[in-house]
Amino acid sequence: MNTQSVRAAVQLALASALLAAAGAQAAPRVTHELQLAGVSHHFSPPQAAGREWNQSHDGLGLQRTRLEDGRALRYSAGFMRDSHGKQGLYAGLSYSLHGQRHGHALDLGVAPMLLWRTTRFDSARYGPAPHRLVPALLPIVNYQHLPSGVGANITAMPQVRLSEDLQYPALVFVQFTMRLK
Repeated sequence: MNTQSVRAAVQLALASALLAAAGAQAAPRVTHELQLAGVSHHFSPPQAAGREWNQSHDGLGLQRTRLEDGRALRYSAGFMRDSHGKQGLYAGLSYSLHGQRHGHALDLGVAPMLLWRTTRFDSARYGPAPHRLVPALLPIVNYQHLPSGVGANITAMPQVRLSEDLQYPALVFVQFTMRLK
């Protein structure tokens, strides 16, 4: 083998290694978090006279987070007290752009969810509020303090008034999270 052939083989090997390294992706990182209670702020009072929105949402859920290539995919399910003060269920996922720096992670994305919740207050006219399956597509911000694992899921919902029996106030909601070790 002459010098030119050796040089060409070395260059080909280096180019192949560089291409392989550029195409190589870090293995996805999977974590699990507990979804804890949350708080909300409603931007308008309820239509029902003498009623107040529940703004303290006790509940518990589980979140599975998969981080890969600057993206985060989260699956979540749990139960939580809704704005009408009744226990309900939720399940869904979120897809976000992920960034982290100096021990903090911040993700921005969208969360398609299914909520099993009440859509009104109990009333003498309509009786007890029924639970309904409600689909939602919400903007989501996820924050986590990486050393401690404490974080929050933050979302906003626009006001919806489809009927007297199906209405939601505009609100901002913060749900606290804790990474499981």
